[in-house]
Amino acid sequence: MQNKTQNTVHDIFALYFEGKSNQKLAYTLSKKLEHGHICIDIDNSPPEDKDYLSLNKIESSKYVTQDAINNIKPFVLHNNKVYLHRYYYYETNILERINQLINTGKNNRKRQINSIIKNKKYILDLFELKHEENLEKDLLIPWQLIAVLSSILNNFSIITGGPGTGKTTTITKLLAILFKINPDISVALAAPTGKAAARLNESLITGANNLKHLSNDIVEKFKELKAQTIHRLLGVKYESTEFVHNKENPLKYDLIIIDESSMIDVAMMSKLLDSIQIKSKLVLLGDKDQLSSIEAGSIFGDLCKSQAKINSFLNIDFEFFNNIITTEELQIPPSFATNNGNILTGTIVELQRSYRFKSTEGIGKFSNLVIHGISDEQQIFEPFNECVNTTQCVKITEDFNELDFYKMISHYQKYIKEKNIDNALKYINEVKVLCAVKEGEYGVSNYNNKIENYLKSRGLLNPKQGFYHNQIIMISTNDYSLGLYNGDIGIVRNDPASDQLKAYFQSEDKIINYPVANINNYKTVFAMTIHKSQGSEFENIIVILPENQENTLISRELIYTAVTRAKNNVLLISKKDILIKAVNNKTQRISGIMDRI
Repeated sequence: MQNKTQNTVHDIFALYFEGKSNQKLAYTLSKKLEHGHICIDIDNSPPEDKDYLSLNKIESSKYVTQDAINNIKPFVLHNNKVYLHRYYYYETNILERINQLINTGKNNRKRQINSIIKNKKYILDLFELKHEENLEKDLLIPWQLIAVLSSILNNFSIITGGPGTGKTTTITKLLAILFKINPDISVALAAPTGKAAARLNESLITGANNLKHLSNDIVEKFKELKAQTIHRLLGVKYESTEFVHNKENPLKYDLIIIDESSMIDVAMMSKLLDSIQIKSKLVLLGDKDQLSSIEAGSIFGDLCKSQAKINSFLNIDFEFFNNIITTEELQIPPSFATNNGNILTGTIVELQRSYRFKSTEGIGKFSNLVIHGISDEQQIFEPFNECVNTTQCVKITEDFNELDFYKMISHYQKYIKEKNIDNALKYINEVKVLCAVKEGEYGVSNYNNKIENYLKSRGLLNPKQGFYHNQIIMISTNDYSLGLYNGDIGIVRNDPASDQLKAYFQSEDKIINYPVANINNYKTVFAMTIHKSQGSEFENIIVILPENQENTLISRELIYTAVTRAKNNVLLISKKDILIKAVNNKTQRISGIMDRI
């Protein structure tokens, strides 16, 4: 137990157990969960914890079991890792369900291969493969095509890649091919947040309209697709953590596609997999380098890291893919083929080439340096001190500069002056301030005040306590009765017809509104935390890092996630030593996923 003047939730949890070592174990495990870990790794625990985290003491504890099925106890010891029983169940269930999907898919492999061969010309026409000069060999490989072929062959597949690598373009082509193979295929699309679901809808419709070779009936099928939140897909039970769809009542879809999968925590992933029939296909999309979910677990990243080399394929798949790719220069080199592997080998494809950002400048170059932990001052600061181009620019400044800051903030006037609410909801994405912390001088609260006061001084806003006209708000707690979910962003406006304030939100494919009296848990979000920005895109962003060097939450994944929210320009306000420390700080969440695959 910890000696504190005020007990934390971890202290209170520990009091349920007898004995000092058991209490310390309970406290530590509870604390680990708070920090996103789903277990304690005994072998890599700090020296000061070795006393109560010794294997002998844990094995002899009356609260610990090594047989989680036949001898249920609060804690589970497995592979020298200690879990709360519930989280051990989630992790085990995820692996078992993935195994079932993959093994069921293997039984259909011959049929899927025949479908691909039969539609080879149609598939190649969709991708329009061509050799491009001045590209590295790895970037020449048509990874989008390979991701599509892998997703057709397998019942479980992952498509990962950074911003602009074409994840939704790949899904658009996958759907076009599957609609051609089986016109009656039933499809569900979902994402963790309403905003991400709306973006997926928009991207798929745009992508389908841009594709050649699509028949009218396939175009119509795209129009029928409606992405929704995972909560809505699974069916919310009022005042329950369980869902309508589960193992006993699975979803009746042939194909389920989930976007922004890095945001899914271990509990939600387990429940999602429970809801899927093992004869169905599941495709997970996401960026493995982004921040993990706010809740415990980094399941999407852990699954991707289970491969010693990304884009590894068993020889049988390697040969099949190269038979489809008829241009020799574009074929997969033998270095990507393997005789060995694990259950996930060949099911994970990382898209390599960004079509949004150039890798040699601006946002593309900076984000690559950050995620690879390159913090050398001459590389990470000097090229970005001044913007050469007016777009996709990263400008780093050590001190708050009012001229730069308020020039960016002035983009907010676009939504304020827009009378049409549909357009206004789009224009709120013109700019966003992203803070690493919630409170203090560098936190969300302070910067919301700065922005409100600036817009007030320009006669654009009249901020006050509670709700006010043209306020941007974010829902902070799921409200199933209204169909609003944590992270949904909307605008408060005065409705002339009723002369009352209403909150307007983009909900998947439509605009919904409610009187503000119905909105209970919300925050003003001219500025928001980087964590809450996941699944969103903004034209321009300002990133604020604190000056406290002891803040261990500032990591390379945090910086990468922040700067890649921008489609246009980034203003990064940070002291050099803080940014260098962040880039050198790689987030490590403890789980047993990689050991158990």
